[in-house]
Amino acid sequence: MLIEMAAAWLAGPLLTNSAFTASLPQASVPMLDGATAVLTLGLSIGLALVAGLYPAYRAARLSPMEAMRHV
Repeated sequence: MLIEMAAAWLAGPLLTNSAFTASLPQASVPMLDGATAVLTLGLSIGLALVAGLYPAYRAARLSPMEAMRHV
């Protein structure tokens, strides 16, 4: 976390001096509001569930002998 904050502090002025980022709100300290944290947490949990449940579902459909053959 400290590495990312240091990188943002060092690269921030370089990134904010462009025409694209000139209209964005600027803050000297990284900010994280509650909605962003909840959305990020929800998306990461959803992705982890999909990534874990699909292989588990496929493995559950195999017979034990078929599963041992793939080991």
